[in-house]
Amino acid sequence: MLRDSEAKKWWQLKKKCSISSYAISALKITRLLVDDTSTKKRIGTEMLILADILAFSISNLVGCKLIIVDAKNEAKGFYQKKWFQ
Repeated sequence: MLRDSEAKKWWQLKKKCSISSYAISALKITRLLVDDTSTKKRIGTEMLILADILAFSISNLVGCKLIIVDAKNEAKGFYQKKWFQ
């Protein structure tokens, strides 16, 4: 999967070089929030699993190829432990 920073670099390069390309269908998670009182209860993990199932289930219909996460710096470790790069 592409990291959000890699996707940004690609689009910047595309603009600079006028590269034509096909759009990549993606599911973007912009904010995934679990209340402080609910941490360590696997709620965030379950929401990620649900997002993954959703992406997989629509991939044949809309060609969803990847999931992009726009995470805060303090949450990056959580996503990296799950399967995101």
